[in-house]
Amino acid sequence: MKDVLKVVKEFFKSRALGFWFTTAAVILSVARLSVYIAGFTLPAWESYFHWTVVFFSVVAIAAGIALSVFDTTAPYAAAATTLFEFLSFLMFMRYGYMYFSQIFFGGISLSLFFQMHFGYLWCILLYVAVFGIGIAGMFLKQSKKEAERQKETVAVGGEV
Repeated sequence: MKDVLKVVKEFFKSRALGFWFTTAAVILSVARLSVYIAGFTLPAWESYFHWTVVFFSVVAIAAGIALSVFDTTAPYAAAATTLFEFLSFLMFMRYGYMYFSQIFFGGISLSLFFQMHFGYLWCILLYVAVFGIGIAGMFLKQSKKEAERQKETVAVGGEV
């Protein structure tokens, strides 16, 4: 048991700031997926629900977790999470455009934005948060070993 705890402790100690951004993006993806399922499985709103939104969100969450585990694939975790959440967003908009055309028929205003169905409002806000955090995570180092390797390469006179 102590060996497992030691491995887990070393794993988290070896992670850099980008890993935590990716983790936050994955957690927000889970929250957004939960809001989507809760908001659009109600009988009155199920016509706006589509399985592809859920599929791409699940792939985003799984890719973020799976790629973050290994040092060689960790640099791609934030990009994969953000990419698949973007595909989920595209499907979300594809199957919800009729709702937006109805609510914003007379024009767009802040009051109409806050009168939207909670599923649409919270999903959009969480998508924006996932995109922002995911894009920031792409430019940050995912592991401390990766950052140390880059410093060594620069010190020796190699490429950046």
